[in-house]
Amino acid sequence: MQLATQARYVQSDPHIFTSGGLTSGIDLALHLVELRFGQQAAERTAEFMEYKGKDWLQPKAD
Repeated sequence: MQLATQARYVQSDPHIFTSGGLTSGIDLALHLVELRFGQQAAERTAEFMEYKGKDWLQPKAD
């Protein structure tokens, strides 16, 4: 196991995700929407929420 210090959220295996804090939790939720329904759905969700953060779009540390 490796400590990921700069990641907003971490997916440690196909079924385990973790985040800390409010905005990183939103980033994780948008990532999960993207995994399940695609990037366009996640982008529309972020726009509907008026969420301006873009960290969920970046590659994630494993």
